[in-house]
Amino acid sequence: GVAKNGHKILFVSQNGQGKSTSVLRLFSEGWKYLSDDAVFLKYNNKRQVMALSLTSELRLKKQNPILNKDSPYSLQKFFKRNNEEEDSYQVNMVSLAPDRVIESFIPNLIFFCHLRRSRSSVLRPLKKTEASLFLIRQSHFIFLGNKITNDEAGILFDLINQTKSFILRIGRDIQDGRVKLSDLISHSAI
Repeated sequence: GVAKNGHKILFVSQNGQGKSTSVLRLFSEGWKYLSDDAVFLKYNNKRQVMALSLTSELRLKKQNPILNKDSPYSLQKFFKRNNEEEDSYQVNMVSLAPDRVIESFIPNLIFFCHLRRSRSSVLRPLKKTEASLFLIRQSHFIFLGNKITNDEAGILFDLINQTKSFILRIGRDIQDGRVKLSDLISHSAI
């Protein structure tokens, strides 16, 4: 997740669909960093759903365009090879900009990421029912008897109700850096 100018965005997707890339691109454009891969959800004392960071590490696969030294977003010099996985790199975001790493926020936007081969990226609003289905499919729980508990379902539905949800179809324009993701966000009806 990232935050700037009142926008507090959680990115949700399967691996390899652009979450980390989107977070890192927005971070390089001045956004604050919460997490790129997983957050812990809990209620605050006003019964709002909060997202809490689980780690300040950001991981990218070796073939990610951001690691290409010719990319306008290249941050390759900050990444080190992950010893556990030969094809991935990681960076501690605190070491990049400690004043722009945050521990928690109350999300008001959810972007469901999907990489696509088309030229242009699209940010399209989702209905609450669509967003709920996407979120349940992408969420990882501690299952009790292979069933989602009422508490887990409740916090997800409350999260959907407190946020606006969008599908972010990431085209080549954002992948290659011709279009800034923050520009797409600011020009959308958010």
